[in-house]
Formats: sequence, structure tokens, C-alpha cells
Amino acid sequence: MITNSSIKSAEDIINNSIYKAGNGYIIDLSRLNLDGHIYDYDYNTVDRTYMWHLHQMKYIYDLMQYDKLYNNNIAINYIKNIVKIWWSKFKDNLSDIFAWHDHATAIRTEYLSDLYIYLLHKNHDKEFLLILRDILEYHMNILYNEKFYSKFTNHGLDQSLSLYKVSSFLIKNNNTDILRKIKKTAIDRINSEISYAFCVDGGHKENSPAYLNFGLSQVIKALKLGKEIDGDNSGISFSHSILQKAITNLAFIVQPNGKLPLIGDTKEFIVKDMFGDLFLYENSYQNFLYSIRQGEYGIKPDSNDLILPESGWAIFRETWDKLKFKKSMQIVFKCGYLSNYHRHDDDLNITLFYDDEEWLSDCGEYKHAPKDPYRIYFRSSDAHNISKPYNIKACRDLDELKIYGRSLINDYKCRDNVKSSIEGESHIFRNFKNTRKVSYDRKFNNIVIEDNCYPIAKVSQKLIKERIDKNYFTYITRFHIPSDKQIVIKDDLVEVIGKNKKLTISAINFSNNSGGGRIMVSKGKDNSKIIGWRSCKAGVLEAINTLEFYYKIQTLNQKFELTFHDIQQDRDNMEINVKIIDGMLNASLEPINKNEKNKFAFYLLYNKEKIEQKWYSYDNKVTFETKIDKTLAKYHVIGYVRDKNGNSILRKAIRLSDNHVSIVSSLKNNSGGGVCNA
Repeated sequence: MITNSSIKSAEDIINNSIYKAGNGYIIDLSRLNLDGHIYDYDYNTVDRTYMWHLHQMKYIYDLMQYDKLYNNNIAINYIKNIVKIWWSKFKDNLSDIFAWHDHATAIRTEYLSDLYIYLLHKNHDKEFLLILRDILEYHMNILYNEKFYSKFTNHGLDQSLSLYKVSSFLIKNNNTDILRKIKKTAIDRINSEISYAFCVDGGHKENSPAYLNFGLSQVIKALKLGKEIDGDNSGISFSHSILQKAITNLAFIVQPNGKLPLIGDTKEFIVKDMFGDLFLYENSYQNFLYSIRQGEYGIKPDSNDLILPESGWAIFRETWDKLKFKKSMQIVFKCGYLSNYHRHDDDLNITLFYDDEEWLSDCGEYKHAPKDPYRIYFRSSDAHNISKPYNIKACRDLDELKIYGRSLINDYKCRDNVKSSIEGESHIFRNFKNTRKVSYDRKFNNIVIEDNCYPIAKVSQKLIKERIDKNYFTYITRFHIPSDKQIVIKDDLVEVIGKNKKLTISAINFSNNSGGGRIMVSKGKDNSKIIGWRSCKAGVLEAINTLEFYYKIQTLNQKFELTFHDIQQDRDNMEINVKIIDGMLNASLEPINKNEKNKFAFYLLYNKEKIEQKWYSYDNKVTFETKIDKTLAKYHVIGYVRDKNGNSILRKAIRLSDNHVSIVSSLKNNSGGGVCNA
């Protein structure tokens, strides 16, 4: 199907030598001189993701769509030049890590295969078709090589799919034993990959919501490709039961706003229907449709909770009710370590979405550049909503972790579909055990988080003791809160101000039990240590509030109570307070939340006529210049409040009377002395 976006992309390539690869990456093809000069690679400045986009040659697809529309060979000639130049440089340069990247090679093979089939049907330039066939045979042999094969990863699955595709059409013209063997190997690998990628509970092993979505798309692609090439006898198959569970999982993990929580290697995007009419009558698909369409279509799930003990996920939804859907609460709790490929050190991590806002966010993917200091930060335990030993790195050796114990969730409880709880434990910090219990009460939208972290070996016990003796921090808890929220710390209570709600995080007995710890907020720091960042889009950094609780104790045992309040209710409780000091009327609007950044204005009326005013400012207090006489009841004070966007949000009025006006004299020896309520 020819799309406007593909034609626009092809026109940018042909006219401007610019290819917009998505996720903010723009490939400058002007550096590829089409008269035969070689691409000017600069490995010191071009990042890995840029090079991955360049070498996978996805732009071939857009240029082919352009040729299908106009049939003038302009786009095809452009492709031919690029392919010939690329082949001349990299045919005998297998050591180039970008050109022969395991995943880029797989994707490039797919697009080159589509190009070959298209030109073959078009009967175009037989000489170039011979060159292209040589290129594809070369790629096929590389993908077939067991040493090149990235087994049991999403890369390995794409390699297997491309191997199946290229061997299938090559075998039609040359049905040899080796090609049949290669094709059978590809089919075996595909079945092995899609089977391995998912746990029996339908969770994906790559640790991230984005890879659940992507993994499902790969399964659908494999099944469709098999049917397209070999019909119902392709030999490619996947457990129907696990597939339906995976679709249900995706339905639950999609936030009420249609996006995925930024857990692990996840970017921000709207989840779309990839299934079409494949599973039209399956309940899992109808649940998924209901989730991504916010209750407008499909069938709502029977349960508000989803627990995946094998893959390590627990998801609590407040409700699936259509009328409350967009503003409903979603809690995602993760504790599972099954793969290193896209692994983050985020066991016991939690995200929180409510009232169409993120409250506890994870930090996302950023980009695949393992040596980039920000990428190192994003994958580290510092970038997740967990408690942990202070300044201790997590272990990523799966074999070593088997000695300590696997990360898991357990002890799920639900009462009357109102109160739900889940516990998890992790051993990713060597010689320490971490546990977290999350309890959710839907009636009050109240959440309790109970964290424990303690040393379980002599070496870690000694380490903690030495740090306490030196008055160093021993543990830390972090919660990542989007930068559009204001944060107020009041002793052991933290207020998080959103658009319409206020979240209070109460650290129970923190002052008494933290051993002289402290609470602070870090945001967008990158000097001595990178902290306080997230990435919603590939390669783009965004500062995020990082709420930190520091401890100086032997064993961490901390409870947090999270409660939401209606901001409008707080505003409705605001009153005008008045006081007369030496005959001058003082008025204020109380109580206020300074972090709302509201502005205040006041009118003074006498016999219902305005006699004085103070225009809008951030000051919630005013002293009127008018001397107040004894006829108090003839005076009115009106207070107005505007929010930071200039919208009027409150109007309060009060008539002065003897019952509520404090009259104060500032003269110490005044006969009225002190304060008296007149």
C-alpha cells in the first residue's frame, strides 16, 4: 500500500539527500557522493543508533513506493547507486561493526529481498539483478552462520525471518540441498525464537513494555510471512494460548492515555492495533481493543488485576469503567530478570498513572549506545523507583544471580476486587536482599509501599557497619516524578502538585528511623554525577524530579503511604482572613500552596462600592491604605485567585463584622494592649 508518508520520504531523499529515519534521527545522504565516492564515515561523532539506521537501508522501501507510483526509474536508480557503493566498501570488510551489525544486517536483508523481488517482476536491469543476487546470497550465508546468529534475542528473530525470506525465493530458481537446509534452519530458528521470547504467562523476556509490543508484532509478522510464502504448511507456529495471554498483557500495561509506561527500553508512543481481523472473536483481542480505544470499542476485561509470576509483573487498574477510563489509576510493578539484552537494573520498580497524568515515571530507553554516560545512567539502578544499598552497583550476571536467588513476585492477594497487594524480592545487589510490598485500596485510591533492604553476608554487613561508623549513607530510595509537578517537602511528608490532584507521600517515621537521613529533590544534574533525567523520545533528554530519601541505618525498613487529594477541594477551603492593625485593614487568602504559582488580587468595598484595589501578584496578603472607621459592617473584602495560566479559579468575599475581625495595636502601652477580639 502506497502511503503519503512514504512518497514524502522518497522525495526528501531524491531532492535533498535527507532521510528521516524516525525517533528524531535524520540521515544525511549528501555525504554519500553518488558518482562513486565512498561514504564519509566519522566514527567519532556519529552515534551507534544513527549508524544502525543508515546501514539497515529502510529507505529502500520508501523509494520503491515512489517508483510504484511514478514508474520513472528515478528512485530505482538512486537505490542502485547506494547499494553498489555500499557493496564495494563493505563486501570484504566484515570487521565493520556498523555495516555488519547483527540487527542492521537482518533488516537490510529484508529490504534488499523485497527490492530483488520487485525488480525481478519489473524485469528491470538484469545486470544489476545479478549483482543484487550476489549481495543477497552473501547476506544469506552470513545470517546462516551460527557464530553470527544472535540466539534468543529480538535480533535473532529478525535474523531468522530474513534468512527464511531470502532462502525461500532463492530456492525457487535453484532448489539445492544447501538452500533447503538453510530454509529449514531458518524455520527452526523462528519457532525457537518466538517460543523462547515469551514466558508461559505471556510476558516478554526482554524486560520492557515496548518489547512486549514489539515481540507480539514479530510473532504476527512470522505467522503472516510463513503463510504468504508457504501457505498453511510453512512449519512456522506459535502457542495460541501464550499468544492470547500476551495480547491480554498488552491490554493491561497500556496506560489510560494509550501509551506505555517508560519502563526499561521503552519510548513514548501510542499503542496501535497490529492484529486487524486475525483474532476478531478472541476475548484477549477484544480486551486489547477496549484498552487502546479507551472503552469506546471492544469488551472490558473481567479483572482489574493482572499478575504474571513467571515474567515478573503485577498491574493494578482502578477500574475499566468507560466513564472513568481516562482518569483512572494504573499501577505497574516489575520484578523479573530474564534477559540481559535490554536489561535495566529495575527490579521492584513501580510506576503510577492517575487522573490522566504520570505521577511516578520510569526513565525510558534514551539510546542504544552502551558507552554513553547517559545510557549507562538510564540502565543503572539510579534511574528507577526503588530502594537500594547506597552506592552499590547491581549485578547483571544471570549465572551469578542464581546463587543469590532469582528476582520474583509472590503473595498476591485481592479482597472484594477493592484491595489488592503484591510482594516482590530481588537479589541484584550482591550480598543484599531487597523486598517490596505494594498495597492498593481502590476505595480511597490509597497506595502503601513497604520496602526492606538488608545485608545477608558478612562482607555486606561489614560494609554497612563501616559506612555507619564514618557517618556515611547506607541506603537510598528514589521516586521519579515528571517535571510538570511541583514538590514540597514538609518534614516526613512530601506533596506533589499536579493539574487537578495533589499526591502526598508520607514517609512513616522517617525522621526517627533513618539514622539522621535526609529528603531532597535532584533534577537534571550532570556535573559530578548524572541524576534526574528521563527520555521519552530516542536520544532526547528531559529533566525529571528525582525525590530521594537517604538513610544511615543498618537495615532499611521503610513504609510510604501515597494518598491523592483534590486540589479544587483545597482551594474551596481557602478563606479570607482580616485583621485591623492601627486602623489599617490587613487581608490575606489562606491557606495557600506556594507551589501552585497562583496570583492574588483584592478589592475593598464600602457600601458595596469599590474604594481600593490591589491588582494580581504572587503575594496572598494586602494592607489597604484606607483608614477603617467603626462602621465595620459597611466594608467588604473580595479576594480573587488566578492560576499560572491566567485562568480565574476562585473568588471569595467577606463582610467585616465584630465577630471575626482582630483589632491590633502596635503600641506596647496602648490602653487597648495586645490583641482583643472586638
